[in-house]
Amino acid sequence: MALDLSFFTSDTSMRLREEGRAEGRVWEVADAVLRVLAVRGVEVSAQTEERVRSCKELEVLHAWLKRALEVSTAAELLAESV
Repeated sequence: MALDLSFFTSDTSMRLREEGRAEGRVWEVADAVLRVLAVRGVEVSAQTEERVRSCKELEVLHAWLKRALEVSTAAELLAESV
C-alpha cells in the first residue's frame, strides 16, 4: 500500500512552512533584542518584555535591535516606535 505524500508538496503545506519560518524569524529578533539589553545590563520590566515578544513586525524589531545597542533604559528603546 502506497502512502499519499502529496500534502507535503501542496500549496497549503508550502504556505504553512513559510508562515512557520516567518514566525521563527520574528521570535529570533525579539529574543536578540532582549538578550542585547540583558548583556548590556539594561533592566527590562515584564511589561517591556511582553511588548517586545508580542511585536510581530520585523521592521520594528530590527529598529529596536539596533537601538538596544545604544540605549540606557528600556523606556528609551520603545520611545520612538518605527
